[in-house]
Amino acid sequence: MTKIELLDYLKSEARSFRADRDSFERNKHMHNADCTPSQEEVDAVLVGFINQIGLSQGVDYGLYAVDLSAEAEEKP
Repeated sequence: MTKIELLDYLKSEARSFRADRDSFERNKHMHNADCTPSQEEVDAVLVGFINQIGLSQGVDYGLYAVDLSAEAEEKP
């Protein structure tokens, strides 16, 4: 798997994760947050994490929060 393939895979998984509205409550035993984060906060963390992995591998992936939306999935 190339670095770009890894980052594309992580982007795909992030799209699935952000659509799972029950994840936060289901995993409550694994974090100390006392309120559900907004979709914007979730997207910011996912994008920051994926871009950080890219940078650590020498790739400026340039992922934006909008790239995680359903509309972005439809674009080539």
